[in-house]
Amino acid sequence: MGGDASFGRTGGVSPAIKLKKSDRARAASVGAIGFHSNVLIDSAPVAKDDPNPSLNRKLGSEIALRLEEEFLSAGWSVGQVFGLQADIQRRYKIGRWALREAIRILEMRGSAIMRRGRGGGLTIADPGIENIMKPCALHLLTHRATREQFNQAKSLLTVVAARLIARRGVEAQQFANELVDSLSTDRAVLTALAKATQNPAFQFVEGILRPVGGCRFMGGERVNPSRLEPLVAAVVESRFEALPGVSSQVTSYTPPQSQNGLELFGWLRPDSSLNHCRYSAQLAFKILDDVMARPAAKPVFLGSEWEMAERYSYSLEVVRQASRILEDMGVIESRLGRNGGLYTCKPAEKEVSPQIFAYCAKQSVGYSDAVDVLTVIERQMALEGVKDVAANPILALFASMLKAYAGWAQSSASV
Repeated sequence: MGGDASFGRTGGVSPAIKLKKSDRARAASVGAIGFHSNVLIDSAPVAKDDPNPSLNRKLGSEIALRLEEEFLSAGWSVGQVFGLQADIQRRYKIGRWALREAIRILEMRGSAIMRRGRGGGLTIADPGIENIMKPCALHLLTHRATREQFNQAKSLLTVVAARLIARRGVEAQQFANELVDSLSTDRAVLTALAKATQNPAFQFVEGILRPVGGCRFMGGERVNPSRLEPLVAAVVESRFEALPGVSSQVTSYTPPQSQNGLELFGWLRPDSSLNHCRYSAQLAFKILDDVMARPAAKPVFLGSEWEMAERYSYSLEVVRQASRILEDMGVIESRLGRNGGLYTCKPAEKEVSPQIFAYCAKQSVGYSDAVDVLTVIERQMALEGVKDVAANPILALFASMLKAYAGWAQSSASV
């Protein structure tokens, strides 16, 4: 698949993480670990922390991904206790601060929470769509997705939905009843079509697309049932080329032309106003605004921590905390040594793969479901003359997620 929107590995389940020699010495060769719950499995002493905080952060990030892959290989049992902090330290032979960093990342992603007290421990959390939306929104921001590209993706996916519905061989009256029932609650045409496909993989894709554009762009507030007949006829009669225009006529709502951007920052910003957030969060999103305004092609030097503190008029400690937030997002990276400092970078999409796989598995998305949707998307792109999926980062994102999940589902079934 073209582009650089590659989500995760499509090979075997839970591949081992490759650590550098310096990290491998501290981690003492993690190796392949089975799933255990609240059981002390290694009597080896707990490793000491590395005095370098940046190395602890790096190792913590790698261990967080490793833990998510273990959750996934064990079925992502929501609510199950994976282990106590001391147990996990011994299992991975890492220090306390590296593990705390890993737990903090897991809690930030919504993959797990650390419960205190009796019966507590690292507990696997429910893989919700909101946890997937955050990295997806960040991915589209860093790839400069536009409203025009969103409209192109929505139009193409409308035809894809119609093709999937036509495969069902549904009768016109039954299809019309399904649309009326869906539109009475959702009031979004593509959402109603997604339900009618009865394909959970396509419903997953539509569930990501809708909040990307903002709910008010996905359908009107005044659905006119009398206009459903042309839509139903176009689908049943396989007149797919007429669908984008017909579906837009189902509602009488037209978005204002001044609204050109996608609603992506809302998935990244804290829930409350920035004025009520910690100084580090305020600064992190100020820097994020500046990073998004820069060219995306190559890494850009933002400056040293001292230079950032002077530029934004914050203390050095606040700058360090803000850069840590952005490093967790994957938006910037900190380089040491000569020519060191803070640089822009693109997020590593592989870090959200376990969440996507767990969520899709929870929604009963099968291998054939993902392959069907991916095949129809590629076929429709060819018919519309779209030569490279990478030209539209939204379509590239969906294609990459479906391809990665299909590969994982196939390899999981063969184990």
